[in-house]
Amino acid sequence: MNNKDYQNENDKNTFESMSVAQIFKRIKNQVFMLAKKEVTLAKEEAKEDLRRELFTLKGILIAAVLFLLTVCMLLVTLTFILGNYVSLWVAGLIITGVLLLASLIVAAVAWKKRVTSALPKTKKTIKKDIKIAKGRFA
Repeated sequence: MNNKDYQNENDKNTFESMSVAQIFKRIKNQVFMLAKKEVTLAKEEAKEDLRRELFTLKGILIAAVLFLLTVCMLLVTLTFILGNYVSLWVAGLIITGVLLLASLIVAAVAWKKRVTSALPKTKKTIKKDIKIAKGRFA
């Protein structure tokens, strides 16, 4: 918002010389302009939050696929153990462990990228604007 949008100290004389209708029109215009900017900010933040949530969803889906692969490898390993009683099962357990570790890492990274507080910038500016408005009209 620029200096023309709000009254400053040098503007007091012109403000005092305005009629009530002009004052209300000016206030109305400022409120509409502020609301428009708040809506624009909210849209931009919502888009960013959606992008982050999609990233989180993709990470969780990848973790789920890796978990299913882990279960499959565990079953294959159990089959080798029961069928042969040879050291081949050690290789199967190593692969199973690696897949499990990979799924846990992907899930942890995805979880950290989730949106924890929706629209924080919008909330902050609305609170600030309300505080300014209360100060002006008090």
